[in-house]
Amino acid sequence: CWKVIPAIAAGCAIVLKPSELAPLSCLVLGQMCFDAGLPAGALNVVPGLGPEAGAALSEHPDVDKLSFTGSGPTSRRIMTAAAAGPRGLSLELGGKSPLIAFEDSEIKTLIDWILMGFVCGAGEVCSATSRVFIHSSIYQTVLDGLIERIKLVKIGDSIKNWETEGAIMGPVINDVQYNKIWGFIDEAKAAGINCAYGGDKSMVKDLNPGLFVPPTVFTNVPSDARIFKEEVFGPVVCINSFETEDEAVTAANDSEYGLAAAVFSKDL
Repeated sequence: CWKVIPAIAAGCAIVLKPSELAPLSCLVLGQMCFDAGLPAGALNVVPGLGPEAGAALSEHPDVDKLSFTGSGPTSRRIMTAAAAGPRGLSLELGGKSPLIAFEDSEIKTLIDWILMGFVCGAGEVCSATSRVFIHSSIYQTVLDGLIERIKLVKIGDSIKNWETEGAIMGPVINDVQYNKIWGFIDEAKAAGINCAYGGDKSMVKDLNPGLFVPPTVFTNVPSDARIFKEEVFGPVVCINSFETEDEAVTAANDSEYGLAAAVFSKDL
């Protein structure tokens, strides 16, 4: 929506190629826009595989601007196609976004937002705040409160149970992502990084068959650890403490990603 709608408002026709893993919401968006009176052809939703539909779209000479959300390797192919135009290009290639919480943070609000930042959408959100830095004076209080809050998260079929039980954290999208997430978790545990909560398949064994990952919290994570540096794209968060503002900002900026960030403080 935040890419398509402004472009339409500016008078541009759009061809939207959804991810082959999640096309339905884009098809619903197209139908809603049509029902609302958008002229035919102003928004065109074209499902398909990346190497076929995506490549054809990115290479088509009638496309004046390309906007892509996805992986680095795919983005390089799209950049090559755009350069042949040449055409405008906007890329969003993942995130490892920081959340900094200072000592004057409102604890309950902070805990709610830390949880939302890595559990929403089963953590499969590019702007997920998956690196959290908490001032040492409130660190243990927040960590204890967060773990108690996580225990209230319902895991299961988020579609079937939505009406009766409220929001539930559902499964991750496919086998590839499921195995990738557990690979990150298992590697971090094998390296001796402290898993303060989650990280255990037995916690969701009653939900099998299903690609469920429990909310997982790692603490005191080394800045060079892969789970701290790379995008997991799952319900996994790394939480470290800090003493000074400079220390927090330096740690937050120590990443190749720059997609999003969050700061909690009463001091504007």
